Amino acid sequence: MVRIEGPQDEQARLDALVHRLAKAHGLHLVETGWARKTYELFRPIPGDARRRKKAVARLESYVLQSGEILVLDEDGLPFAEELGKALEEDLGLTEVVLRRHP
Repeated sequence: MVRIEGPQDEQARLDALVHRLAKAHGLHLVETGWARKTYELFRPIPGDARRRKKAVARLESYVLQSGEILVLDEDGLPFAEELGKALEEDLGLTEVVLRRHP
């Protein structure tokens, strides 16, 4: 396999950004897909003996075109806000929309 080194493409920068912010906010990240990734973020439920987690946010790699981050729980709002700011500043998105799921 040939690998070309150079500046990271937008998908790689998004991937690194989501991983870094998930870790910083203490969230568990589950990635699915390859060409079109889905990032699901979970918060561990404190004191739960079965180690369950609640879903707090979801986004797809398509966020680079749509600018939409789905917030599933209030615990995901700080992560989503910080990610939205970073997407606007670092990746040049004009507007990121945080959609709250009921």
